[in-house]
Amino acid sequence: MRKFVTLVLCVILGLSQINAQNRTFTGKVNDAKDGSPLASASVISQGGKIGTKTNADGSFTISLPANVKGLVVSSIGY
Repeated sequence: MRKFVTLVLCVILGLSQINAQNRTFTGKVNDAKDGSPLASASVISQGGKIGTKTNADGSFTISLPANVKGLVVSSIGY
């Protein structure tokens, strides 16, 4: 019985570690009108806790926890 309880505990701890890992997303933000890349556009997680900006060619990389369901992109002034 002790081995069974230890095994179940290890499985639960292992699954919680897998669920807590971050995912890395990369992308490129382009203007909807002419398709040109947007530099310095904000890319923020839904809820606004994690964010980044696009570089000169509109590309970005962001690392997000598994529970984030979407991104919000803003390019005010373009």
